[in-house]
Amino acid sequence: MKYIRLACVVAGLLALIFSSCQDAGVGLPRDGEWVIYRLSDATLLSDQVRNVPLSQLSVAAAPFISVRDIGWYRWDTHRFECLPHVRGRIDSLARYGGSVRGVPFVVTVGKEPIYLGSFWWSYSSIMPWCPTIEITFIGGSGSTDLQLGIELPPLHQGEDSRQDWRIHEALRRAGVLVGS
Repeated sequence: MKYIRLACVVAGLLALIFSSCQDAGVGLPRDGEWVIYRLSDATLLSDQVRNVPLSQLSVAAAPFISVRDIGWYRWDTHRFECLPHVRGRIDSLARYGGSVRGVPFVVTVGKEPIYLGSFWWSYSSIMPWCPTIEITFIGGSGSTDLQLGIELPPLHQGEDSRQDWRIHEALRRAGVLVGS
């Protein structure tokens, strides 16, 4: 009887541990989920893929930022708050992955690519051509808040791909959408 009770307690603890890991932003995205992927070829820079059709870009196997990595997404400004565990990824990209020509990313909903963007550094003298997320090294053990924004470049012309209804719906369904 003791062993059965012990086995039940262990099984319950394991279930709690594994269910909490599932929502930590780790692993593959669920169907219809908002995700930011880097490209599978991490050496490509934004200007190198500028004229490549979105359907021909190959994304990395794992998400860089998913809806499970954010606390909220403000639709009217396209700013979002990353959860504390994302800080290391952003800091690593800012510190070691920087280029004045930008590092491309693809915003998807489910497995469907919606638009191409670029991580950008404020010290770049090159004008971005696509939606950008400005990256700076945050480091340290200060505030755990990390807010990022997907900005349009100053000379942007044409449709604002950040406003795609599929993105809005995916963020709403995930319960992180504010300011819509």
